[in-house]
Amino acid sequence: TSPSSTKSIILNVNNSLDGLIDFDGTEVFLSNAFYGENSVGSWKIKLIDGKASTTGQLVSWKINVIGH
Repeated sequence: TSPSSTKSIILNVNNSLDGLIDFDGTEVFLSNAFYGENSVGSWKIKLIDGKASTTGQLVSWKINVIGH
């Protein structure tokens, strides 16, 4: 969620996660939902562990803003 409250769903929890369980840290997810917005302010990330048979752990994340 951007500082101006625009949301972008990168990977929907309702999609099949088969084959996507073992992220290795090199994945890049992109969104153009924030085009034209000011990047200054507090950004929020929301994770939902939607697969009951496994447990995930977020070790780190970063955001790279290109533009203004």
